[in-house]
Amino acid sequence: YQLDEQCKQILDQHLEQLEQKENSIKSNSNEWKINSTGLIHRHEQILVPNNEPIQTFLIGSNHDSTSAAHRGIAKTIDLITRNWYWKNMHNDIKQYVTTCLLCQQNKISNQS
Repeated sequence: YQLDEQCKQILDQHLEQLEQKENSIKSNSNEWKINSTGLIHRHEQILVPNNEPIQTFLIGSNHDSTSAAHRGIAKTIDLITRNWYWKNMHNDIKQYVTTCLLCQQNKISNQS
């Protein structure tokens, strides 16, 4: 988390508030919190640091898996945003899905 600016800012805010004997980051109803294992989360979403291999793994596991079945951009976004968040994730997911070789091959075979 320390290498990602957004994560670092949240951690710094949290540490400041711990010094003031507060246990969460107060801002609005969408506040970020740090759980007992050190993960930054908001509701059911875990904040993913700006780390391309981790983000690509999450996209792939939610798009390429047997249960996801290469269902497209909207379905992949829906699956990932249930549990994860990172800046520009919709663009990253769109790029991954539109460049998926299996999806491209299926489009070609379905158009034939």
